[in-house]
Amino acid sequence: MKNIIALFALMILLTGCFLDPKIDASDEDSFQSSLQEIMTDMNEDDKKTFSDNLQVIMFENINDFSDLMQQSQNEALFMASFYSKVDGKSAKEINKIANGIKSKKEKTQDAVEEAPVNNVEKIKKDGLKNSMNTLIQSEFTGKNYDPDKFTNEQELVFTFKNTGDKDIKGLKGTAIFSDIFGDQIMKIGLSLDEQIPAGEMITYTGYVDINQYTDNDVKLANTSIDKIQFKFDTELVLFEDGTKLP
Repeated sequence: MKNIIALFALMILLTGCFLDPKIDASDEDSFQSSLQEIMTDMNEDDKKTFSDNLQVIMFENINDFSDLMQQSQNEALFMASFYSKVDGKSAKEINKIANGIKSKKEKTQDAVEEAPVNNVEKIKKDGLKNSMNTLIQSEFTGKNYDPDKFTNEQELVFTFKNTGDKDIKGLKGTAIFSDIFGDQIMKIGLSLDEQIPAGEMITYTGYVDINQYTDNDVKLANTSIDKIQFKFDTELVLFEDGTKLP
């Protein structure tokens, strides 16, 4: 019985060899001959797919022109690596290997494209914003609101210090007011066209309309300044020498 099973297994193996020819990459001539044999019964579409997939495997580790130039400096090693990957493989196996390589590269590319705008860009932008906020030191120093005044304007007083070594001729940003819990009360865009000499501080007074029927407006008007958290996000800095940030 054992001999019968062994013989049957051998027959299956031999049949598989006839039905599924393999690449012989022991040398260049054997490689070319085995490719011709494999593609003998293929239609044109299958031949193209097979050829394309061989190239995918060959150039698996080539991502750009510099990689190609580096590999071309040792062609023998490059081809030996390729032959080791395809030797003894059938067309089906070649296609499977190539599809795996393509899938892996697509996932890598998708991960790069989906990174928050990307993580690299976000880090760059955050770094620039931190630099500008360090350059411009600001404080919210006073406010005055008279509910009986016809215009319902609230006076807001700020100081801005230029910690850099170049005179500033103007800046633009957003003043953000929050309560003691960190909940935002109001955001106000500010544009200053006043000079701030290097290393010096100026006082700036602005005004905002208070709507008595809007909760956050009333909260800003009625909350004492010592219970208001303030932050100024600098968006644009213009220097006297014609340069700017960002």
